[in-house]
Amino acid sequence: MVGIGWLWRRSPFGFSDYLFPAIRAQIVYDDFVVLQIAAGNAGWPVLFRYRGSRHESAVAQLSTLGGKAMHPSNSRFDDWFIKPFWRFAANSMVVWSMLGVYMFIDHHQPASPSPVLMPAWVPFYPVFFIPYIGLLLVTWWLPSVIRNPGLFRACLRANVCAWLLVMPWWWLTPTIMARPPLPSEPWTQSFELLWVCDQPYNVFPCAHGIGPVVAAWFAGRDHPTWRWPLAVVVALGLPSIALIWQHRPIDILLGTLAAFVGIAIGEALSRREQASLKGYEIAA
Repeated sequence: MVGIGWLWRRSPFGFSDYLFPAIRAQIVYDDFVVLQIAAGNAGWPVLFRYRGSRHESAVAQLSTLGGKAMHPSNSRFDDWFIKPFWRFAANSMVVWSMLGVYMFIDHHQPASPSPVLMPAWVPFYPVFFIPYIGLLLVTWWLPSVIRNPGLFRACLRANVCAWLLVMPWWWLTPTIMARPPLPSEPWTQSFELLWVCDQPYNVFPCAHGIGPVVAAWFAGRDHPTWRWPLAVVVALGLPSIALIWQHRPIDILLGTLAAFVGIAIGEALSRREQASLKGYEIAA
């Protein structure tokens, strides 16, 4: 318990900042960040985190208002470990919850799912198992580098919304796709493990590419210099889903379209959240 409390105190934003903006909201303005919005007539303090040259004047302002000022932390340890840790924990809950539902549907299929066929022009290259797993890691790890809590929340919302667009089809139109025989190679056992865990169902549409597309979009928004490298990584990784015969190209395309619909929803909700909190800005 002492260790958990220490981690909490070391985090200037706290775990709730990334999930519950109504409790703790962070909005970046020109020279300050609103950390917490207190509401009602209960006399709760209003916490602001000012940065830059106006910090001291902001502290004086808040003192006259009966508020409390939080001094900014310059700790690299916070920036490189504590904050990413909370983001990683929040994203892990979302990603593994969705994966759990996927696996449940995958292993509880109806008696007669509709068979679908891979197009004859798509080859089978088991070596692309490596970038296929890499896409899963991108979904799981990449959102942790999104420093702006507003963008991080938008990323989670976009991922969930896009996933909810494809998930019902696994129930409504269950599908199955035959898989080719595996060659006798040293890595065959690893590939067989994948096929044992991920049964040949839930083919239409494909959710495997949603997480990487969404994570790359919002990580690129937070780190503009990463945009094109991330776009190249995702563009090269998505074909691996078809090349190991997990999904057809049309399934991947529909899943990618769902990802962009989720991104649009996440961005819209983020803009609405930002606009609703601008009224709390205090002119310095």
